[in-house]
Amino acid sequence: MLSPSSRLTPRQVVVIAPPGSRRVTALQNTLSRLNWPAARVISYAQVMQDGAALARQWEPNVILRLDSPGEDLATERLLLALGTQDQGDLSIAQLAALDLEQGRLMPTRQWYRGFGRFLHHRLPPIAHFPGQFTWQPDQVLAMFDKRVTQQRFVQAGLPVPKALAECDSYEQLRSNMVASGCRRVFIKLAHGSSASGTVALQVGRKGLLASTTVYMESVAGELRLYNSRKQRHYRDERQVAGLIDGLLRHHPLQIERWLPKMGMENQAMDLRVVVTAGKATHTLVRLGRGCMTNLHLGGERGNLDQLIARLGEERYREVLTLAERGAACFPGALYAGLDILITTSGQAVLLEANAFGDYHRQVLYRGLDTYATQLLALQEPL
Repeated sequence: MLSPSSRLTPRQVVVIAPPGSRRVTALQNTLSRLNWPAARVISYAQVMQDGAALARQWEPNVILRLDSPGEDLATERLLLALGTQDQGDLSIAQLAALDLEQGRLMPTRQWYRGFGRFLHHRLPPIAHFPGQFTWQPDQVLAMFDKRVTQQRFVQAGLPVPKALAECDSYEQLRSNMVASGCRRVFIKLAHGSSASGTVALQVGRKGLLASTTVYMESVAGELRLYNSRKQRHYRDERQVAGLIDGLLRHHPLQIERWLPKMGMENQAMDLRVVVTAGKATHTLVRLGRGCMTNLHLGGERGNLDQLIARLGEERYREVLTLAERGAACFPGALYAGLDILITTSGQAVLLEANAFGDYHRQVLYRGLDTYATQLLALQEPL
């Protein structure tokens, strides 16, 4: 029998992405290993500046791919500018002065609006594309709103952490926690990624503790919030209140019950499962010494075989089925990365869906990485 990679018929790939990103490099490496032509890369800026840039690539048999605008601050600034609308938004001049290079949290409400405008008004309608494409604009936007994502999971009857009511201040958050009988919550930027702006808040008899990827700095009376690559811990309630109120200024929040994660190798553990064309194909075990397991925050990769041995084949298959059911909530998306938590009692729970959650090196399915698997799925059933 021919190997999956040998059954792939070479085609031209066109990718919309920041040209120098790690994702583009990884995609080009995959195409090179498959003896496919190098992908043609069109930047977000090119699409915005030249409406015909993408249309010129519309050829039969071309595969059109959209990748994350991240890792390129110039692209992020363009999307922020495109999202300027309300009185509370940052102006073009304020955006230019925003010190994103130092890790400043960008206003995700404004970014999300700009990203939506890019997908719907700067890109030509992909329904008219004569080749194949890997995304649906509405599904990408749904996955970039954690509130919408969880609503879809709930409507499908899938297990998720209980969400708390939305709030507009730290004071209201604490009231909501009391009303729901919840002492531990996870607070996420609804439009965030990579744990940016995440806060794990717990309140007990000994006071409160906020563990977060944010560090705060006061400049001329202005509270500035920055991304941190290490988890920081705040116990002073005034600081915690300032943090939450600062986040609420420019970010819708998803607030949910903080569930205890199953441990592995004396660390907290969760999973990223990539679902491709409806099938769970790649699983990454993530371990962390704190409450967050993201690899860029110091998390580690765990041993999948060890996890399967612990859960058993049948239980592990149930976890994969949960991921597949979660991905099915976003019809038309070729792939999605599903984050799954297994509680200390053994229940698998869906946390998030990631529209660009396929960047996982050396994680293989039938010998293929995530990119090659997607190309195969466009040619034959997996």
